Amino acid sequence: MKHTEPHRWATWFFGMFLRQRDKEMLLGDLIEEHVLLASTLGRHHASRWYWNQMVRSAPSVLWANIRRGVWLRTLGAVLVGYLVVALLVIAGDLAMSRLLRASTLSYSFVSLAVAIPAMMLGGYLAAWIRPRAAIGLAIFSAVMGGVSIALTGDRAPLWYQIALIITGPLAALAGGLIRIRQDPARARFAGLQTPTSPARKGGVSPRGKK
Repeated sequence: MKHTEPHRWATWFFGMFLRQRDKEMLLGDLIEEHVLLASTLGRHHASRWYWNQMVRSAPSVLWANIRRGVWLRTLGAVLVGYLVVALLVIAGDLAMSRLLRASTLSYSFVSLAVAIPAMMLGGYLAAWIRPRAAIGLAIFSAVMGGVSIALTGDRAPLWYQIALIITGPLAALAGGLIRIRQDPARARFAGLQTPTSPARKGGVSPRGKK
């Protein structure tokens, strides 16, 4: 039945905005309806319906999270992770400045080699504080990378800055994923485990939610 189930990453993306107590019921209903539509109308139609439901629900879910202060706690975890990354990168640059000239190609490669594990550690720490914070750290690092390109100009090679924008967020996500997979409870909270649809007795059919 896997070919009738929704894409796992779509479920994960929407699930990271939901509270745990809402996730089992809401995602379970959506997955069940997707399976039914995929088996009758085809996977393409079911996927389009699935994404449409998530997009329509996103504003209210986001607003509910803001009112509950969820994003403030996640933002705090993101900033802690980014601070750790910044301190590690600065320490690495200070050490490398005694061994290599900043204008050399080898300096850029070593600096990138230091930044990637630093971002992984930052993502791991952010996810340890808040399971979904590694995603915020990845987004924040990509934004800061774009700001860096705009501000530093030719002071750093363009290829290096682009590589950092690409590898930095991926490293943060990898670090967060490592932390989450170490704790099954956090994996469920972060939406990495697909919920099963609960049995409904006399409840409203998910088709009524379209």
